[in-house]
Amino acid sequence: MSSLNKSTAILLFSRNAEEESRHKDLFKGEKNKSFHQVLRAHAYKQLVNTGLPVFDFPEKKQVGITFGERIANAFSEAFNMGFEQVIVAGSDCPELETADIHKAVEAL
Repeated sequence: MSSLNKSTAILLFSRNAEEESRHKDLFKGEKNKSFHQVLRAHAYKQLVNTGLPVFDFPEKKQVGITFGERIANAFSEAFNMGFEQVIVAGSDCPELETADIHKAVEAL
C-alpha cells in the first residue's frame, strides 16, 4: 500500500444483527439472527485485515432520518477527521474479501 493510503478510512455502515434479521428474513427464528452476526463479523474481519482505519457505524451511531442523510453524515465525519478518501462497506456482502478493498483503494 502506498503512503497515500494512510489518508484512507473505511466505514462499516450497517445495522446490528438483530435489526438486520428483522429486515432481511432469510431463515426462521434465531438462525436468521445468527446468520447476520456471521455476515457482520466476516465483513469486519475483511476490513480490519486491510490495515486501514475502520470505523464502525451501526444504526445507533448513524445520524439522520433517511439512508442518504445517514451515510452522508458518516462520510462527513470521516472527512472531518482529516481523511482524504473514504470507502464504505455494508455487512451484507458475504463475498467481500480484503483484496476487494485493496482494489478500491488503488482505484481511488
